[in-house]
Amino acid sequence: YSDKEIRPGGHAGNRFGITLRRMNRQTLDVLTRNAGLARCLPLPNYFDSQRFGSLRGAQPAAGPTAAPAGAPAFDIVEALRGNHEKALKNILTGTYRKEQSRVKALKRALAESWGNWPRCVEIATAARYENYTEIFSNLGEKNDFMEALGLVRDQRLRMGALALQSWLWNEAVKARLVREMGSANLTAVQYEAGELLFPKLGGMALKEYRVFADSMKGRRLPMPHPGMVDRGEYERFLDGMGLELRQLEGLGELGVSLSKEERPVFVSVSDLELSGRGEEDLKAQRRFWATLRFSLPAGSYATVIVKALAG
Repeated sequence: YSDKEIRPGGHAGNRFGITLRRMNRQTLDVLTRNAGLARCLPLPNYFDSQRFGSLRGAQPAAGPTAAPAGAPAFDIVEALRGNHEKALKNILTGTYRKEQSRVKALKRALAESWGNWPRCVEIATAARYENYTEIFSNLGEKNDFMEALGLVRDQRLRMGALALQSWLWNEAVKARLVREMGSANLTAVQYEAGELLFPKLGGMALKEYRVFADSMKGRRLPMPHPGMVDRGEYERFLDGMGLELRQLEGLGELGVSLSKEERPVFVSVSDLELSGRGEEDLKAQRRFWATLRFSLPAGSYATVIVKALAG
């Protein structure tokens, strides 16, 4: 209940109850041990896969490194490089595994007819999907890919820009962890945009990690944007993508604004508890379940905490 209008971001935090199922005995034992070790331990406040839906399953880089050799395939990067046609085609015709079959069929048909704008208009009109008819009609009249990109619904472009910013932020945090702890004392967990690095909670370097994390208490790292003064790791990561931070200003021409959030580098889970565990009722194999309960401030991802605990 609230005496004020409820708006996004207006809440203080979230309380979670998450049950993990079909774990083997080893995973359950690791989870149980780590749940005890991580209580009140600062953990990296990464953005998780939910932030990267626009990637459509891009292949992650392998190995626990601070700067992956290949960044994910962000559509928005092609637009920033000036490859407006490629960016537009990726956005309008790219499919992903869980997409509806009718939408996949539409996008395949558009990809096959790409460049034949009257035919694309016919296909889009018949499908009545989003504002595709408007976009292809505009291409038929002007063949201007940048202008057509500007017609893509703002939410799609903005989510792509936020995904790029969030990946850069994650990579900067990972780089700090590697510098302070060394790769041997970190464990890598896959997510939609590559991998996240966490301390080995059962390792010998846990004390050193706690000292480092405590020294970062309250520290915030700004999201990358063209006007920032301390560009830190961002220019290095962007250089590997053939971009400079100033080029992000080009998003404004597409009507997309960037986040200037300053995000806490670490988050603590003071009320973390393993509230229950047991054996699954399965005949084929022996599997276990466990329930985690904890609270997080607004904007932090519960799935990151699960990844840190389960490895």
